Amino acid sequence: MMKTINSADLPQKPDDYVKTNYKLGSNLSTSKYRYLFKAKHLTTGDKRVIRVISKFCKRFAICENRLLSEIEVLLKIDHPNLGSMCEYFQDSKNIYIIMQRFSGGSLYKILLSQGLHTEANCAGYMRQLFSALRYLHSLKIAFCDLKLENLVFVSDNSNFNLKLVGFYYSQLIHPNTTLRVKVGSPYYIAPEILAGEYTETCDLWSAGVLLYIILCGNPPFTGKAKHEIFNSIQRSEYNFSSKCWSGISEKAKDLIRKLLVSDPRDRISINDALKHPWLSVSIPQTPTREESAEYIANLSQFKSSQKLKKTFLRYISSHFIVGEEREELLKLFNFLDLDKNGMISRVELKRGMLKLFGKRFKSIDKEIDRIVNECDLDRSGDLSFNEFVIAALGQHKLITQSRMEAVFKSIDLDNNGFIEVHELRDALSRSVISQDTDWEALIRECDTNGDGVIDLQEFFSMMTNN
Repeated sequence: MMKTINSADLPQKPDDYVKTNYKLGSNLSTSKYRYLFKAKHLTTGDKRVIRVISKFCKRFAICENRLLSEIEVLLKIDHPNLGSMCEYFQDSKNIYIIMQRFSGGSLYKILLSQGLHTEANCAGYMRQLFSALRYLHSLKIAFCDLKLENLVFVSDNSNFNLKLVGFYYSQLIHPNTTLRVKVGSPYYIAPEILAGEYTETCDLWSAGVLLYIILCGNPPFTGKAKHEIFNSIQRSEYNFSSKCWSGISEKAKDLIRKLLVSDPRDRISINDALKHPWLSVSIPQTPTREESAEYIANLSQFKSSQKLKKTFLRYISSHFIVGEEREELLKLFNFLDLDKNGMISRVELKRGMLKLFGKRFKSIDKEIDRIVNECDLDRSGDLSFNEFVIAALGQHKLITQSRMEAVFKSIDLDNNGFIEVHELRDALSRSVISQDTDWEALIRECDTNGDGVIDLQEFFSMMTNN
């Protein structure tokens, strides 16, 4: 396990920061030095989960390495089927990671309460999972702890939209290296993890186990103790002999067989898994022309601006655009993202616009180039989900007086009416591309009176200036 950030990179907050910025809810889990509880952000009303790790833990050195690796992963990701980090920081006693909280419940709890779902629904879940894994693997990130409990529904009425959460064991795979630390949950763990040498393909084995469970209700590998489960996994002992499999299609079983291959070199690739014919039993929602027209128009009209405004837009999208606003855009994003890698390319945007609107655009190639050039804030060449949200939502919805006041307040931690350099750095370090950002220079972009800080009027003027 390797990391490129250390404790010195974590923003330092006052000891009362959590209590003054969050309404704390029920405790989700507790150990001697770790706590996990529900919370509500007082400024935004956003539901979150706060994880607290004591610096006085006897095993803190081990926990610290794991946490820093997790933070490094979370800083890299932006995908509609991945949970995202809202804040990370430390005070004199603890390290904190604050994540989005989703109200729909885990796939595990839903299956317990509702029973098995249809093959079509299960295929929809797997398509979303494979999309998330393809994105992670493209970044050389192995999730390493795939299980039903780590797939959660966005809300009770979210049309089965899922998020993959729980990145504590996720790891970055550096060039010409393999992973060796044994991690994962017993029923889902891949044989190569047990052997002590693995890569991101371990996630595909776990996906096969998960698919087996959601179709029949039982894990493929069982035992009375961990060592018995592990022996079963290493021998690849599973079958489709129970009664529940009589009603399951051969295509579903074929995908399971291709995922549960002991040798990772022979296992189905993530790209081929996304193309497997069984996934076609789930029909993705297609947005109507009427639903899409406003969002596409907003994309066409969006203009990027100075660096500080771009950074604030990324911060607003990830922290302040939640719930229904975000879900409305997800349908169109998924429709445009043809290869399900969590990004929209020029080719995908062109095909989607032609399918929705025909040849309404006279110079569609020039229009596509203009949209991507303006909306691609990190200059990756494609549009991430947050970039899409920023541009498609429209400035009239994105930048309102009340939202800007809430954003300003969330950054002005000492509540003195000014955003200072250290507050800007601590709040926006999650939203910038470069580690070498000149924060004083960013302040100067907005500081019209030259006093070295940003007041509310300067902030609002910058954000509303086209």
